[in-house]
Amino acid sequence: MMKRSPNSTPKTPPVKRGKFPPLPEEDLKVLTKRMVCISFTLPPGSPFTTEDTSPLNLFWAALYTGLGLINRKFQGQLKEPTYVDWADLLNDQDSGLYEILDRLAKEPVLERDWKPLLTFPGLRRPSAPPGSKTPLQTAFSTLYKSSSTATMMSWSREFQGSGVKALEQHIWHYLVVKSVPYPYTAFMSITQSSGMGKSRLIDEFSKIHFVIPLNLRDPSSTGFPPSDKEVYSYLTSSEANSVPHICRFLVALFRRTKETVNTLKLECSDESLRELSTLASAFRDCMTDGQSTSGPGDFRTDFFKDVVDATRKNKHAPAIGATELEDAYQDLEDAICNDSDMSHRCMPKIYIMWDDAHYLGKGLCSELHLQREPICSILERVLFILRRKNLFSFFVSTSGRPSPLVPTFHIHPSTVIMPELPPKSVPPFTDFGFDHLMAGRQVGMIGAQTLADVTKLEYVVHMGRPLWGGCYNVGSKDVKKNILGFAQTKLLGQRPEDATAWTSSPDQLFACLSQRLALELDSRTPADLLKEQNLVENHMRVCLKIGSGFEDPVTTSSSEPILSEASSLLTRLFKDFSMPEALKKIFSEFPIKHERQGALLVLVMFTIARDSAIPRYHEWYTSIPIASVPSFFEQLFAEDISDMLPSRVARTHEPRSFKDVFSRANMHFNHCVKRHDAGMLTRSMLLGFIARGAAIVHQPAVDMIVPFLFYDLKLVKWNVGFILAKVDGGAVPRVKLFDTMDPFVLGLFEDGEPTVPIIRIIFALGVAKEKAKLVRMPYHVQDDVTSYDFWCAGMSPEILKPAATAPWTWDELLAASCGWAKIYDVESEEKTAYRRQQNPLAVGDTEHWNQFMDARLGEMKAEDYLKDFLD
Repeated sequence: MMKRSPNSTPKTPPVKRGKFPPLPEEDLKVLTKRMVCISFTLPPGSPFTTEDTSPLNLFWAALYTGLGLINRKFQGQLKEPTYVDWADLLNDQDSGLYEILDRLAKEPVLERDWKPLLTFPGLRRPSAPPGSKTPLQTAFSTLYKSSSTATMMSWSREFQGSGVKALEQHIWHYLVVKSVPYPYTAFMSITQSSGMGKSRLIDEFSKIHFVIPLNLRDPSSTGFPPSDKEVYSYLTSSEANSVPHICRFLVALFRRTKETVNTLKLECSDESLRELSTLASAFRDCMTDGQSTSGPGDFRTDFFKDVVDATRKNKHAPAIGATELEDAYQDLEDAICNDSDMSHRCMPKIYIMWDDAHYLGKGLCSELHLQREPICSILERVLFILRRKNLFSFFVSTSGRPSPLVPTFHIHPSTVIMPELPPKSVPPFTDFGFDHLMAGRQVGMIGAQTLADVTKLEYVVHMGRPLWGGCYNVGSKDVKKNILGFAQTKLLGQRPEDATAWTSSPDQLFACLSQRLALELDSRTPADLLKEQNLVENHMRVCLKIGSGFEDPVTTSSSEPILSEASSLLTRLFKDFSMPEALKKIFSEFPIKHERQGALLVLVMFTIARDSAIPRYHEWYTSIPIASVPSFFEQLFAEDISDMLPSRVARTHEPRSFKDVFSRANMHFNHCVKRHDAGMLTRSMLLGFIARGAAIVHQPAVDMIVPFLFYDLKLVKWNVGFILAKVDGGAVPRVKLFDTMDPFVLGLFEDGEPTVPIIRIIFALGVAKEKAKLVRMPYHVQDDVTSYDFWCAGMSPEILKPAATAPWTWDELLAASCGWAKIYDVESEEKTAYRRQQNPLAVGDTEHWNQFMDARLGEMKAEDYLKDFLD
């Protein structure tokens, strides 16, 4: 029944394997595709080949690689970790095991109980040797290496965007335009989350500006560009523990660079090397030649070995001070700029890039076991010596600054002279842009004109940061197939060695939910700032703006469909995951901006309903699934609404049932976007949200808009319909509230244009459970639009299907969102009335008004009052 790889030793199939009962074809498709979408490259020694196509073989292969994704909590309870030698296991003669596997195969994917399999005596194996990797960890390592290789290959492609110009303008603005009367430091942070193109930008910058690149990543980690091992080893050792030591290092660096520049001039008779930009490009070619994911090229390796050797050779020499350092720099600048035509005369002449600079922020323990000053602090002080030179440094990192706090140490007068006024820090550069790889692929162009086009994974990867499209375009078949899995590991901040399971830490939960729910942070305390900084550094949160030292950050989970679908797939694959429980947990851990929390609960309901509505049989490695509008509402409302007739009917439409009208309507949203612009949306604009798989929240007059395509899958303005949702605290349906959701007033429809049927829902979440109900608003009046209107009272599982999961948690979240209503919920009507009276005008209930206002006030007819004036 199973096809072994050519390298495996053939064995006679056991007798009882032939008795393994065949599984229904449809069940096999469900479990197989669910498991295949999370499986990665088969580990070495796998008894399966990637060519296995039969459903049963795919099940076994997916089970082989997916075992590491089982419930981590149960694994932690075992006395010893469970390691399974599947090559031997599959030749086991024990029929009891096959009964367990048969039951597992037939159970719904999200309801599998792995305990019988894990505790089966034949599966208990000795613990793996220390440092060894599980098959899944090996698979993740392979995927990371493949992705790093793909990243390296993507660097050979043409640079997209105008990032170099933006960086030049940033430097010009602070060093030239604003330098008087306040001087600025000769260094700045380049800060952004992973995959945004920080290193690639500086590489492109170095083609026209002279840049000395140093990569300080831990050599044991995987990545590209590769680490400069010699520099990392020196700067993170106890040798580089003072200003004189760093001065020696920079002197050696400047002298070795000068040697290279002079050699380039001698070896090349081309007069063009007299121009700085050409010389810069030639130096960049030397430093990047031969680099790969395994390490730098020979020239760069020897270059930094010479620098470190020269630094260590002179470590017992007299202390190097400001004069020697300035002379070494000036010699280098003279060699580079002598007789050259400077195209950027007011800009720095030489730049140093300290890539992965966050490693400089780690203070190492000395022999006395005391925390020493972080190297970045020492380095910044040394760079200050060169403040009057044409040198500028980039500290490139994901964390905002190499060290958040720079301690004050005594500085010897021979090494630095303090100014009258300390210089101001140049604000970090964070502006890298998005969607650069969408050039030539914009929505509406050939190949991007239908919903089927824009949900293909080969299209989706080009939205957002260049990491996804760069890896996908040049990646192997395995990289392309597992790009969603790669996105999951990046979102969770996992390393290959941590890839046995999802630990559900608060940071990971926030990253997953924020990517879909557009959660905003309001960090004010140092502890909260560190949490937000960690989300940028390790969990793909985009930094829009920050001050020096990660002050006053503005961060967001930007619209990236691949990350949102990775989050969706991740949470649905774990049986114990509960979105309301996760939301409750992160509300207690992070300073989330509440604003309208009731609207957030509706968004969570919609998100859960969408995940439940997508097709069960889907190949995630090919596309993001599309949900039909009827299937979405089957998962949102507990009641069958398929026979509902419209509440309002346009003159050009016939009254038809909900099921018939929306039978061809499809929606695509796996996340939402919180708009900060109060301007109107149009149907043309909604096409962009549909293409990115985004719903809209925080709109005037409505809390949420979910667009859909009504007639077919074509991305055409006239094909766009939408769901409008609003949260209201009233306990009684109010027809006039639907008038405030008029699509013509909102700008979604325009007079004289053809319209399509829409759906409007008002949620009154605060209604008590015993009074919960779903009201289908009856036909009211003929209108200019056909709409199906619902008034949803309460948050009961009998009304809303998603509320059936963790009902007590929903109640707690609702209480937090409607806290004002609970204030007046006391044991007697008299106490309730008196408590309400104590807060006049606060709520619309009668008790807040009747003590000081006559109920008949306002009943006078307009004509009775105005007759004297109108006459």
